[in-house]
Amino acid sequence: MGMRGRLLLVYPRMGPSGVLVQHMPLSLLYAAVDSIKNGFSVDVVDVRLVTDSWEQAVASKITPETLLVGVSVMTGTPIRNALEVSRWVKANHPSLPVVWGGPHASFNAEEILIEPAVDFAVSGYGSKPLQQLAAFLAGEPGVAVANIEGLTWREGEKVRTNPPEAAFETVNFRDIPYDLVAEDLSRYGQLDSDQRIFSMYCLMGCPYNCAFCSSPALYRHMKTKMALLPPAEVVDHIQYVHEKYGATYIYFIDDDSFVKLDHVEAIIDEI
Repeated sequence: MGMRGRLLLVYPRMGPSGVLVQHMPLSLLYAAVDSIKNGFSVDVVDVRLVTDSWEQAVASKITPETLLVGVSVMTGTPIRNALEVSRWVKANHPSLPVVWGGPHASFNAEEILIEPAVDFAVSGYGSKPLQQLAAFLAGEPGVAVANIEGLTWREGEKVRTNPPEAAFETVNFRDIPYDLVAEDLSRYGQLDSDQRIFSMYCLMGCPYNCAFCSSPALYRHMKTKMALLPPAEVVDHIQYVHEKYGATYIYFIDDDSFVKLDHVEAIIDEI
């Protein structure tokens, strides 16, 4: 399949906590899955790893084939750098669409589009919407923004929003494009640990309604609030990143890994 265009995905600076803990930008890797499967090329800039000028790092990845710049944004400090990146892109490439995804876009999509430097926001899981948006921007027939689930966009003066798909994103771990960050693997980690850390899920979602947590709001539209990943698949994933990328430390980033203890036990037994 010939190349259908490029996507540039950017992970912004995090603030002080992002210096102590720098795990790989899994949100970008997951968001890229469907686009790569459908023949698009993906470039990544992790601003946290850029020691001199992030402007230069971003500029070096923008080519005439670049269809969009996607930014994964957590609510809080990262918004500041995400805005800097977005405004820089618009100032230097006015016709290049900028898309925000991640937790902040999942909760504040319409508010984000008050910012003129951002053209689209994706709420909920991003892989399928990003691929469909790329196809739309590439001018492929049969794709309309109005049909992309989870997308917020401008229509004239109005801001329009589609609700996200009411289901968890299912990704085969073999499709996660770790190669996009392979050369930087030694730079991801936490504190003074020299472990090669890989983040992954053993379940999706959370059934609880804790008042301090954003998860209940995130999954409010879901029919099922939680989905367990098969223990054998979780352990195959661990083996895969250990053998292929030298992972020495697995960091489970589930909302709550211990909802079902027999599921955890099954994973341990499988190991």
